[in-house]
Amino acid sequence: MKSIHFLTSALAFFALFITTNMLSAQVLPVKEWDKRFGGSGSDALYTIQQTTDGGYLLGGDSDSPVGGDKSQGSKGSTDFWILKTNGAGVKEWDKSFGGNLAESMYAVMQTNDGGFILGGESKSGISGDKTQDAHGGLDYWIVKTDASGTKQWDVRFGGSADDELRSVQQTIDGGYILAGFSSSGISGDKSEAGRGATDYWLVKTDANGIKQWDARFGGASNDELRSCSQTIDGGYILAGFSKSVISGDKTIACKGSTDYWIVKINAEGVKQWDAVFGGSDSEYLYAIQQTADEGYILGGYSESGITGDVTEPCIGGFDFWMVKTDTSGGKQWDKRFGGSGYDKQKFIQQTTDGGYLLAGWSDSGISGDKTQANVGNGDYWVVKTDATGVKMWDAAFGGTLDDKIHCVPQTNDGGYLLGGYSYSNSGGDVTQASQGLNDYWIVKISSTTSLQKYFVDADGDGFGNPAHDTLSMLPPSGFVTNNKDCEDSHPEIHPGADDLCNGIDDNCNLLTDENAMAIPNISPAGSMAICPGTQVTFATEYTDNVSYQWIKNGVILSGATGLTFQTGNNGSYAVAATNGYGCSAISAVTLISKLTGPNAEIIPLGDLNICQSMQVALQANAGFGFNYQWLNGNNNIPGATNQIYVATKAASYKVKVTNGDGCSKHSPAVQVTKLCKEIASSETDKAVQLYFIRIQRKEDS
Repeated sequence: MKSIHFLTSALAFFALFITTNMLSAQVLPVKEWDKRFGGSGSDALYTIQQTTDGGYLLGGDSDSPVGGDKSQGSKGSTDFWILKTNGAGVKEWDKSFGGNLAESMYAVMQTNDGGFILGGESKSGISGDKTQDAHGGLDYWIVKTDASGTKQWDVRFGGSADDELRSVQQTIDGGYILAGFSSSGISGDKSEAGRGATDYWLVKTDANGIKQWDARFGGASNDELRSCSQTIDGGYILAGFSKSVISGDKTIACKGSTDYWIVKINAEGVKQWDAVFGGSDSEYLYAIQQTADEGYILGGYSESGITGDVTEPCIGGFDFWMVKTDTSGGKQWDKRFGGSGYDKQKFIQQTTDGGYLLAGWSDSGISGDKTQANVGNGDYWVVKTDATGVKMWDAAFGGTLDDKIHCVPQTNDGGYLLGGYSYSNSGGDVTQASQGLNDYWIVKISSTTSLQKYFVDADGDGFGNPAHDTLSMLPPSGFVTNNKDCEDSHPEIHPGADDLCNGIDDNCNLLTDENAMAIPNISPAGSMAICPGTQVTFATEYTDNVSYQWIKNGVILSGATGLTFQTGNNGSYAVAATNGYGCSAISAVTLISKLTGPNAEIIPLGDLNICQSMQVALQANAGFGFNYQWLNGNNNIPGATNQIYVATKAASYKVKVTNGDGCSKHSPAVQVTKLCKEIASSETDKAVQLYFIRIQRKEDS
């Protein structure tokens, strides 16, 4: 066991000891089957993609003619060779692509349209499947096929020297990122001068393979990229090994002769940061993956002892070495695994349980972390760890000669497909005879975790159909763990949905429209007659999460959405209440009718100037059942409730006329005046009122 830190008691030590050994004693994965594919020459597998139909696409290069599993002859010295199998490893078809010289394929990915993008390098000019001339010695070359492997297009990128592609990936915008290393200067497709002997080199294309940009990263010496993937922020993480000192794009000094070197760039290819990891000797980084916590896991091999970033001693010549970093490239921990010989890690992947699977080839016997003896000179070796890098199990597979593993995708059933090439004849774990010098060889191993039942989620709402299920370690595409969907053809109907008022059981609980609204009440209710000029204020009760809409004669009243509504018009009024589930209810109607009001006017029965008469009678208009109230200005005159009122003072008079329905109206005002001329007496200083008498002389007749 490795040393254990931070324990505060012997009991804690014992508990950790037991836990660690229980993990180490987990049941080993079981080999389910193996398959080999090849022709009479050399066939080297470097990449595998599990396909959406549950099968596999194998990719590498071949110099074999037609024969064995090869249905097309070589077009040059070596060609890209892809082979499609079903989920049981049975061949379905194969295709070759190449020119008149040498092509080597290192990467494949199934594309969004169900086809495939193949990536590698080419020496050929225009010939065979190659439609563009070479730029230099080796160029990046990618080939796009449909789902049946039929070529759709190809494109070449390079400069005047060697450009060696190791990775191709479809990007989130539907284009492609090509990554490898280059010794070219500014020439051809290379827009930046080299930093050293070799540099990391990226080419970004659109969905049709048309170049959008390229970027170079390196120091003063050799920097070789081996892995590239798009990150969650849309940028890219580049990984490989470097011999460069601080120079160019390299900001951290070498720790040995060769170090792990990772570079983070943004979506436009602009560098954001770089990080170096190594010991006093050599480390070679071949694989990187962004982890669930948005950090990174790095996998390769090391020959350094405890120096620099290496915290565990050498076990053999080379050992597997994994490094975990945070999202900014800061180291969190490292682990090494190996036996007494040479163990070279070429692959790492985070697994569905949060741990990691490491894979490479090994010539070690039982020693160190290696628990199984070699079958031949070198075998496939896989190591499974937990999320903190603690080993859970290891397993070796091989034949009597050399077997070189390059990739191990985790399969939908939770197992793994080990892929590489084998020089072995039948024997050991190899069950089929060799067809040539070396052949593609894949080994399917089981999961150490029990299978889980998944259910078809046809409508994509996250809830599955209980009538259609499958057993798998990983959820197959279109399957989920929840089986409570009652209507798998409508994504809006599932147990997590709100039950809307639509006549449907939206949330699968056997109840329909369970959130129906109660009928709201309004006041005043019933019917009422109002006099002209009267305003009625309607009101309804407040309820959480309910909106209101007032209605007149069945028509929505614009803007009338409050708890109250005021009107002075006749009609039928109601309120509609709607809750957050779309359920509505309408109150009973209140009917308002409008009464006829009386007319109101004053008829003077004499001169409104009461200087002579000292009074004037004012008469209101008559009507059946009318009541009257006379007013001096705006003040009621006590007792003045007859139709006629005798005014004895100069003032402004009005009358309020009320009919038998209780409706009232005020008349316009009538002004009574008292206009008399007065002369002051000089003797008495009292007013003397003068009366003027008209005397008319009668003519003699």
